[in-house]
Amino acid sequence: MSHRQILIPLEEAFDLARQKPRRKTASEQFVKVTRRYWLDFTAFLRDRYRLQFLHQVKRQHAEAYISYIRSYGRWDRVVRYREENCPQRPFFRNYQTGDILSASTLNRYQAVCKAVFTALLPDLGKKENPFSLIFPLPKAAIGREIFTSFELRKIFTAPPPLMRGLFTIGIYTGLRLGDVATLRWAEIDAEKNSNFRGGEIRRRTRKTGNTVEIPVVDELADFLSEQHQKYPDETFVLPEAAKLYLEHQNVLNRKIHAFLHSLGIQTNIVVPGRKRRQSVKDFHSLRHTFCYYAGMRGIPLFVVQRIVGHLSPEMTRHYQDHADREARIEAMRKMDHLTCFTPAPKKEESMRRDLFSYIREAPPETLAELWRKIQ
Repeated sequence: MSHRQILIPLEEAFDLARQKPRRKTASEQFVKVTRRYWLDFTAFLRDRYRLQFLHQVKRQHAEAYISYIRSYGRWDRVVRYREENCPQRPFFRNYQTGDILSASTLNRYQAVCKAVFTALLPDLGKKENPFSLIFPLPKAAIGREIFTSFELRKIFTAPPPLMRGLFTIGIYTGLRLGDVATLRWAEIDAEKNSNFRGGEIRRRTRKTGNTVEIPVVDELADFLSEQHQKYPDETFVLPEAAKLYLEHQNVLNRKIHAFLHSLGIQTNIVVPGRKRRQSVKDFHSLRHTFCYYAGMRGIPLFVVQRIVGHLSPEMTRHYQDHADREARIEAMRKMDHLTCFTPAPKKEESMRRDLFSYIREAPPETLAELWRKIQ
């Protein structure tokens, strides 16, 4: 063992790596989840190879672990419940799971393990990261979908107060559920205008620690004004949502899914080869929807990136890479008449298509004015 090398117990390595200087501070929930990934790796090393210290880990150990979880799922299959975290469960018991992990989850396991070694390699006196030559799996073809305009109409037609607040803030900010549920009045700049119009939300996001600055659009300002009249002395904009998220996050998630199911919105699909259904529509879909419609309405990419707090334009493009069926059909109509020399569509048909496209994207006030003229 090199004289520069120190003994780092495997179980302590994750927390020691977290103590190294970092560009941003991760949320408590993020640290809790990623620590579980590392402890699964250490359990594998302990049970299969009887390893105790970080310097003992070689490339073959890392490769064996990644090969195993890609084939069989995580090594430690026991799911453990703590009663204080699940107060509404009728009974509590640990159980074993044999679920196969998705490609994105497997990549997260691998990334966490690699990051721990990257942080502690100088202390070990080693140069090679055992995970450096293991390539991540390609991204899954199935991801979250946006809410279509028809589904948005369903969501915002007489929703329960809790859902109205969550989805209103979510669709106009692109914030994640935790940031919407725990949004504070102090994070909304409304000094110049008491009704919130022209204000701005400034918030340090829970997941990444990035600070986002989001202008308050008129529809959101109207909701905030109404909410402030109801709860003028509360810390949080949505007190009920904040309480549920901070104390019973799973309960809040279940309420959201139940609401979407009650509207007939399909939230998950069956994926061949996987036991668990794949979630395709949930609250996070609002973030995708926000970016999609921002792109459709011509908001520059760098502006959307600043609002949603993405670290790269590529991530924002990923969120904007959605198109509902209507939009695809309308766009592909422009590809007509490439292989046959038929007369161009009649002027009236072209006008109808243009009018349909205009109405579909027109703001509410324009639609209201058109409707009044028609009547």
